[in-house]
Amino acid sequence: MKQLSLLILFLFVLDLTSYGQSNTQSKKSLKSANSEAAEKQKIIQIEEDLRKAKVESNVKLIEEILADNYKGINQYGVETGKARGVSTWAFNKNVNLSLDSVSVTLVDDKSAIAKGLQTENGLQMSFERSYEKQDGKWRVISQKQKMLEFKGTKGIGKYRIVGHLTGADNMALSLMTTNAANGRITNLNAAIAKEGNFTMEGEPMEYPQLVFLTTPGKNDRVSFFLENAEITVTGNLDSLSKAKITGSKTHDEYLIARSSEDAFRRDFERSMNMKEMQEARQSKDTAKISQVRKGIDAMMTKIFATQIDFVKSHPQSYANPIILQGLFNFMKLPEFESLVNSLDPDVARTTAIIFLKTRIKEQKVTEIGQKAPDFTLNDQNGTPVSLYSKLGSKLLLVDFWAAWCAPCRAENPNVVKVYNEFKSKGFDVFGVSLDRTKDDWVQAITKDNLTWTHVSDLLFWNSAAAKLYAVKSIPANFLLDQNGIIVARNIRGEELYNKVKELIGRK
Repeated sequence: MKQLSLLILFLFVLDLTSYGQSNTQSKKSLKSANSEAAEKQKIIQIEEDLRKAKVESNVKLIEEILADNYKGINQYGVETGKARGVSTWAFNKNVNLSLDSVSVTLVDDKSAIAKGLQTENGLQMSFERSYEKQDGKWRVISQKQKMLEFKGTKGIGKYRIVGHLTGADNMALSLMTTNAANGRITNLNAAIAKEGNFTMEGEPMEYPQLVFLTTPGKNDRVSFFLENAEITVTGNLDSLSKAKITGSKTHDEYLIARSSEDAFRRDFERSMNMKEMQEARQSKDTAKISQVRKGIDAMMTKIFATQIDFVKSHPQSYANPIILQGLFNFMKLPEFESLVNSLDPDVARTTAIIFLKTRIKEQKVTEIGQKAPDFTLNDQNGTPVSLYSKLGSKLLLVDFWAAWCAPCRAENPNVVKVYNEFKSKGFDVFGVSLDRTKDDWVQAITKDNLTWTHVSDLLFWNSAAAKLYAVKSIPANFLLDQNGIIVARNIRGEELYNKVKELIGRK
């Protein structure tokens, strides 16, 4: 800003020498130049503030910036309004966004155009946004974006992808992967499809890994295993997820593991009337909901059994890391650890398996039979409450949940039922929320009639308690005896009811 002002002043002095303008005119011109620079800086600051908010996944700030500075269509092509058009960014913890070479042209006193480059999770595009000054504030009223011609990054694997996607003409395609350890999305390669045809190549890969092919502006994607081979991708851009993949041995193995899963899902859908299920939820028909839940549990049990059998019979398959990630929360820890230890040494060296071994180590701290670690968080009134201060009752359920978590809210009536029936016999609940705002948290407590003690640090997935207990998904719970020993974990519905009834009856 200082440099810009000095430059304007320098140019103005040159003007004086050449044309002999008066001192009064000079002051007016300088004031006008400074005012123009200030208006341009305001627009650049709006862009920068939104970028920072997205990088930090600051939902509240994103909403405030959009509501205050945007009108009509935002930079995603979405009609804006408070909390609209931001959910994808707001809940994406893997945002990697930069804003470069932004320049602003003032068309007149009330309109301007901002141009520049922005890179989102490795995808670079040029943008042009039209601003309009309303009530003293600059607001975005329209935008244009264009993907740039990409060059594939090297160093990830000697592979060759040959593809044809009907409808993808002069369309940028990106090859992405997700880091198993930190969840970050990385752009591996990219190409421009010409009349639907494209190719991508890379250097030798250490081992096969799951990737996905996508294109900006569409939510659809196709996932497959990339390895050192020629892989073909054929399909239609409008149904990218259904594209056919050939040439990848690991992907073929993964499809074998998934074939039984798809069959079980089809059987479940045939046996359950989806319309009736929806009506049962709306009418809160607990009997029907219970029936549906039993059907889902039975289906998932069959799916997990076939996946476990696949891992055991294919220990050398690089599809196993992805399968095991899905099994982690649904198997008893000793059995899961044994399954991981049965893998071929080469597969065990992959990043995903190393990460799973770390999670196993973390979870052993809160495994059945261990003393639950203590922690202290504030309740709704800001009063610190420790977990150990709630011990002494025969059974204490440490329940991790959140107002934004639909499965948690669906499970809450079951927890309420168990609490109301067994609280007089020594059963208590200690609710730990992973919410971000106090209002959402407190309103959900009231609406769901959760009358037990609640605590939260309102840090979402950065919750200190969630990290201490290695909670990676919710709902999650830990059932403690009167001494704080974990006697059960992640039990819900009838299983929770029966377990509490069984243990309360023993005491």
